[in-house]
Amino acid sequence: MAHEKTIQVRIQIIDIKPQVLDVRVPVYLKASDLSQRIARDAGLQAFWPNRKRKLYWMRARGRLMKAEESLESLGVIDNELIYLLPQPLSEMGVKEQDPEYPQFNDYIGKGIPILVLTLVAVVFWALGWGIAMTASKHWTVAVFPALGAGVLTVSFARHAWGGRASRPRIFAVAFVLYLLMISFSVLMPVVLGQDFRSFLVFAVVGYITGPIAILVSWLGWWGAVEPLPMHVEDEIEQEAEQFACAICLQPIDLNVDMYCEYQCGRHFHVGCHAARMAVYRGPKEFCGVCHSRLALNPQTQKYQLSG
Repeated sequence: MAHEKTIQVRIQIIDIKPQVLDVRVPVYLKASDLSQRIARDAGLQAFWPNRKRKLYWMRARGRLMKAEESLESLGVIDNELIYLLPQPLSEMGVKEQDPEYPQFNDYIGKGIPILVLTLVAVVFWALGWGIAMTASKHWTVAVFPALGAGVLTVSFARHAWGGRASRPRIFAVAFVLYLLMISFSVLMPVVLGQDFRSFLVFAVVGYITGPIAILVSWLGWWGAVEPLPMHVEDEIEQEAEQFACAICLQPIDLNVDMYCEYQCGRHFHVGCHAARMAVYRGPKEFCGVCHSRLALNPQTQKYQLSG
């Protein structure tokens, strides 16, 4: 009972310190709640260096999960791979790029010349079928060409009408075209001087097989070529915040924004920062730009904000 609404998944954490976790998580929680729960259990940072709350995104099935989505609604199953990554702040200017899909080209059967060639192939197929049944009385000569005739007629009707393959007109046009094929095939024993009655008794097996092939081919087009449901991603537009330089107090454009290397939360113009650092002659225990107190990290042997 305890595992009824939980699944075992592998979490790939994409952060400064990447991790891989195999955990059992509830499938009913919203992505916004589940991501924070996983981040807490994994010991990830809860705040950015500027003291803003650090939120996390979940990525599953090739896309970012919406805040209100759950693993259950997305159909995630046991042992799937899920990504957890920090949600960047708006001032960072980070945006997810849309994937570049290959250029879409219309299918070749859409053109009128292809339809004419398909119709000519149907006629010659019918004539060849009639000749084969006058030359041989084996059941394969009657049945297998009938299967091919059913596929050809449905293919012609599908390309002629386009659109949704589930419309009854596809089956109707294919069936009428198949009746025309039968009329062409029965002409051959008359032209070749064969006994028409014995020919008809033998060919009726193939003529009955044809509509079955039409039905199966129509269902095949129906299931394989239907357009997928329209899925529109919610577009979230966030305007990047504009900060004032901590030195000259003027607005900063994104292309000249300099973030404090000690992550004190202040922003500077690139030129202002470079000029201030060039003239600073004070002790190393203080930042030359924002004058914050620094402490030497014994592990990295680098200065960082104290406390």
